[in-house]
Amino acid sequence: MRVAVLSLNVHSICPNVRATGEAKFDRIERVLSVIDDVGGSTPFIALLQETWLDPDRLNEYAEEGMPLISSMSSSKYECLVSDNPDPSRQIIGRGLMVIAHPDVIQWISRVQGKQAMLQKVEHVTVRSFEVLAGFIGPLFIVSVYVKHRRDGGRPDYDQLVDIIGRLRPPHCTFAIVGGDFNYPAHWGEVSSLFEGHLEMVSAVDGSGITSTHRRGNVLDHVLLPSRALVHGVSAVEGVFSDHAMLR
Repeated sequence: MRVAVLSLNVHSICPNVRATGEAKFDRIERVLSVIDDVGGSTPFIALLQETWLDPDRLNEYAEEGMPLISSMSSSKYECLVSDNPDPSRQIIGRGLMVIAHPDVIQWISRVQGKQAMLQKVEHVTVRSFEVLAGFIGPLFIVSVYVKHRRDGGRPDYDQLVDIIGRLRPPHCTFAIVGGDFNYPAHWGEVSSLFEGHLEMVSAVDGSGITSTHRRGNVLDHVLLPSRALVHGVSAVEGVFSDHAMLR
C-alpha cells in the first residue's frame, strides 16, 4: 500500500479572531482542505507543527462544532494532539499534531491480523525543541518542531535524536519522523545524527527541492528508514503558512 506523508508548519490553527478578522474555524477548515487536496486519493499520515491547539482548547472547540473534531467523530481521521502549549513562548510547547487517514489504520490492522489504532507515546517539551510521538501497530510516528532560539543558543540535536530513539516502542519496526527543523546550516550535522543513531534519512535531501519556506532555504524534512521507500517528493506552496507542505 502506498501512503503519503505530509508535513506542515501551520503557524496556528487557532487564530486570534480579533487581530486577524478570521472566523473562528476558518483556519482549521483551510488546513483540512489543504490536507485533503494534497493527500488526494492516497491514504496519508499528516504531521503538523505550531498548531497552538492543546487538549483543553480541543475540547472547547469540539463543543462548538469545530470541523476537525466533527470529522474525527465520524471516523474520517484519527489524531494525536500535544499537551498544553506555553503562551509565554519561553519553553517550547507551540502545539503538534499527528493525523492519520483511516485507510492507513485499516491496512495496518489487516497486515498484523488485529485491530490497530493511533496511540500516543509521549509529548516532550524542552528548550530546544518539541516532539510528539505515537504509533499505529508497528509504525512509529513523530512530529518535530525545533525552536528558532532568540538567545542565539544552539539546539541540542544529540538530545533530540536520543529522545526520539528512547520513545520508540520496541515493537515498532518502521518509523516516520517529520517536521520543522529550522536552521538549514545545521542540517548536515542533524542528518548525520539521524542516519548514524536511528538509521533514518531525509526524503528531501537529493530530491531537488531547494526551499520549503517563503524566504528560501529548506527548513522542513521527512525522514524514513530508506530513500528507496520514496516515490516522489514535492513542496506544495500557496497554503496559508509561510512554509510549504511537504508531500
